[in-house]
Amino acid sequence: MTSYVSHTTVDCADAYALSRWWAAVLDYREDSEDPNEPGHEECMIYSRDGRHRLLFIEVPEGKTGEPRTGRPDAS
Repeated sequence: MTSYVSHTTVDCADAYALSRWWAAVLDYREDSEDPNEPGHEECMIYSRDGRHRLLFIEVPEGKTGEPRTGRPDAS
């Protein structure tokens, strides 16, 4: 059985700007039916083959302490 990372979440101050930058660097795309827009608090980009997604989520606080690699469930 092979495992792979299909989705990575990044906390940030400006989801749109960061998604645009990483899309250009990685040659990722956004969903044409739900495009990322300035002011969106969550922006997703996809690898060309669709196997990996990056989700950028705006958070109000700055980073402190250890690096964060995702958001725990709020439940």
